[in-house]
Amino acid sequence: MQEIPLSSTPSRWRPRIRRVARVLVLFYLVWLIMCFGFNLADRFVLIPMTHDIRMPGIRSELLPLDRGSLEVWKGRDTNRDRHWDDVVPEAYLLEFTGNGTRAEEIADWAASKFRPHPVEVWAMNFPGYGRSTGPARLAAIPKAALAAFDTLKSRADGKPIFVAGNSLGTTAALYVAAHRDVAGVVLTNPPPLRQLIRGRFGWWNLWLLATPVSWGIPADLDSIANARRCTAPAVIFVSTRDEIVPYRFQQIVADAYAGPKAVKMRDGTHNDPFEGNDAVWLREQVNAMWMKTVHAADEQR
Repeated sequence: MQEIPLSSTPSRWRPRIRRVARVLVLFYLVWLIMCFGFNLADRFVLIPMTHDIRMPGIRSELLPLDRGSLEVWKGRDTNRDRHWDDVVPEAYLLEFTGNGTRAEEIADWAASKFRPHPVEVWAMNFPGYGRSTGPARLAAIPKAALAAFDTLKSRADGKPIFVAGNSLGTTAALYVAAHRDVAGVVLTNPPPLRQLIRGRFGWWNLWLLATPVSWGIPADLDSIANARRCTAPAVIFVSTRDEIVPYRFQQIVADAYAGPKAVKMRDGTHNDPFEGNDAVWLREQVNAMWMKTVHAADEQR
């Protein structure tokens, strides 16, 4: 069938076509304004939780941040019948949680990842989570992450500082590693947020929703760009059966990481615990990082 050019369209239809086109363009412009005005990226990604969680054996502190406070929880590996004060840290670990987890729930567990090496963990609650003040905003995470690192560095007495993150927390860990001198990085299920939103959720809305939501992700949380700036050694887990951050998106971040790295393709889902060969491999890689950084720093003193 021969295509009929617009110029041959009956003249009485042309004004109607133009009006419909203007309405559609106007509708999408209003939609874009609403996406940014209502912070749809924040609402789409973040799940803030402020209820009280009591965890024995760990300590909390409120750090000053702008006109509010940033909550960190401190943990040491005391699972071997040791008292907190009996564990003298030789290094520190700044841990960033996943979206559905609070810092107080993982501080001790994060310290156990470095067993038998003695570390003190500072696990940070994002703004709007726990007792960290301020609304839950993606744009607030990078500044808060740097504030936590800088405060920790001022108290670490020159000891090495590692950074780690799980899922959403990897965006903060990569931002810190790209802008500060860290001893090493541990990442689990790292999402490239913009690509994940468009690639996983765009098809069912013809990208009319997913694309403007992805534009609301701050540039500072671009994990691919930050990974390309990182030079510290890294241990990276990617989960092949992840139902939240599909494997192909995690692999993009792992491939972009510029520093020396050990990558483990893990046959697990998003929240599977580290067990068996995965736990052994993690301990071996952490020990290798420790020997290159902490042990080397001790020899130079």
